Amino acid sequence: MEEIFIMNEDQRAILETVARFVEDEVRPRAAELDANPETLENIRLLDPIPLNATLNQLQALRPFYRFADIDISRYPLQEGGQARQAHQQVLISARELDLARVADRNWTRDRLQLTHGFGAIATPVTEVEEEGLPRLMLRDIPPQTEQKRLALSETGSRLYFGELTRHYVVVNSEEAEFDYPDPAGEERDVRTVYEHDRGILLSSMFRRLVLAWELGDLNLLISGQIRTDSRLLMHRQI
Repeated sequence: MEEIFIMNEDQRAILETVARFVEDEVRPRAAELDANPETLENIRLLDPIPLNATLNQLQALRPFYRFADIDISRYPLQEGGQARQAHQQVLISARELDLARVADRNWTRDRLQLTHGFGAIATPVTEVEEEGLPRLMLRDIPPQTEQKRLALSETGSRLYFGELTRHYVVVNSEEAEFDYPDPAGEERDVRTVYEHDRGILLSSMFRRLVLAWELGDLNLLISGQIRTDSRLLMHRQI
């Protein structure tokens, strides 16, 4: 018993010595803090995993929108109307359309109307509101931004490609695309038309026949809502 007791005391002494050494080496000194202000300004207060659940509760805004995950990037945030020389870490996530959460689904709704997600959120890693919630510099639909700090615009808010876009869609059809819910809360939606040149131009019945065969969807061939300037967007998951 005495040998075991002495051994434990020796182990404790060794552990205490190692702990003091580690504490002295790891604890930042005042000079080191002053020499690395950018590191201090990017100490993360927000954990992306629980933050993702919080954002889906606060900022999804409609059942069919979802934030798949949160990414970390760096932006030159503005302070006092001037861009900072150093970049600051920002948590960002796109508000994607999750077709699995859509109610009253049919071919027209899935393929022609619900073509894209809308907007994103952005929050600095070092700032929270008084309640502990993230401070959102980019939020809501249509996008609202703190223009004095983060210079982003509504351009590019429509998300035709993303992590949740596993299905093909047809744009520029006779059916107007759902853009986003009316922010005034009225029973109508804001509509839009695809303005880019991505995708396969459905300019002939032969192309429609080939794609209908390839995708196993007869509606691509027989639908009267598809025009010669319509485009098919596929392989949209990134």
